[in-house]
Amino acid sequence: MVEYRLIKYKPPEGFLMTNQYAITGLIDGGMDKFQFVLYREEDIIYNEEIDPIACQIKLSRIIGRKVIGQLFSNVNPSRWSYMWLNEGIATLFGVYIINQIMPDSRMLDLFVVQTQQESLRLDDSHIMNPLDSEVNTPSILRMLHHIMGDKIFQEGIKVYMKRETGSLDDFWTVMQSVYDSQTMDLEKLNVKDLMNPWIQEKQYPILNVTEIFNSEWTKIFLETASKNWMVPLRSQVYINLKQILPKICKKMILLVTQQYFLEKCYNSEHSQFIIINQQQIGELDSSVFWDVVSYLKWETDYIPWYSMFKAAEHMSYILPFNSTDSTIFKRKLQMQLGPLLQKIENEEKSNEDNFIKCLRQEALRWACVLGDSECKKYAEFKLQWHLLNTT
Repeated sequence: MVEYRLIKYKPPEGFLMTNQYAITGLIDGGMDKFQFVLYREEDIIYNEEIDPIACQIKLSRIIGRKVIGQLFSNVNPSRWSYMWLNEGIATLFGVYIINQIMPDSRMLDLFVVQTQQESLRLDDSHIMNPLDSEVNTPSILRMLHHIMGDKIFQEGIKVYMKRETGSLDDFWTVMQSVYDSQTMDLEKLNVKDLMNPWIQEKQYPILNVTEIFNSEWTKIFLETASKNWMVPLRSQVYINLKQILPKICKKMILLVTQQYFLEKCYNSEHSQFIIINQQQIGELDSSVFWDVVSYLKWETDYIPWYSMFKAAEHMSYILPFNSTDSTIFKRKLQMQLGPLLQKIENEEKSNEDNFIKCLRQEALRWACVLGDSECKKYAEFKLQWHLLNTT
């Protein structure tokens, strides 16, 4: 019996005798069947001496997705175009299970930020197709899980896994049936109407938020081309946030970052809000962006820094140019990296958290890209050490 927070299901007979094989050069064609799990050998080899920690994280996700995929081996998509649904469910639950086995790993937190960043990057390119892909599906499913609640979502997945064939409509029907049978809400949620735009529409809605100065009112309106796009929203008000985040945030944090998949625009005329994705879509003045992320110089958590690194990658096209914008970008990012590297230092420690190692590797990489002399000296020293100790 497999029993975790979001999976309580007796696998098909013979599941525990699954054979797993690593094959050189294998092209991963999707879900595995018939008690065989096939890996591309290059994807699951990890050399602790030379590979970055990020490879270890990626490897664990691949294995988690493959193992959970066996639970769906009896659910055949009615068309190949629906394969992404089973893949997305397997990917999400694979991460959940790793997070349950190793709760201190914070695997789920990192996964959510990474998938959102990648999807927002694709959306920003204006070539984003509807969300029928493995990159986006786990985030959309996690949003549905948050809306329906743990118990109902878990039961719906269990019922869906018992089907022999499945389509997107079948999945919505199953989730709707379970929701209707387990909720007493007077205004019933229509799962298909709520979720279909997130799957079928291109790009994402933009949520505009304006706080009215010296008032308890906050204006929120949705900007989208589709009239049918519904956005689930949850907010939380803080009486005094100055003690926690001085000069960064005054009153309200809109809690859509982790659970819900949309872009947010904040009116900064009278107050400032926590934001890191909006600079990537050009909705904010750069001074607001740098002011908001200035707290990162005191932050040693890799997860918020991951978003900063991705934003820096997005803006790095200006680095080769000798311009005012390029100079400001370099100076602002160096002001963030300097205090960080002083805290975490250059050398790894044997008992360190993996995320600290990831943070150090990324921070040093960016310091060298920006031309930091100390970073270049350290990189040269490490190169010489590796050359002398190569057997």
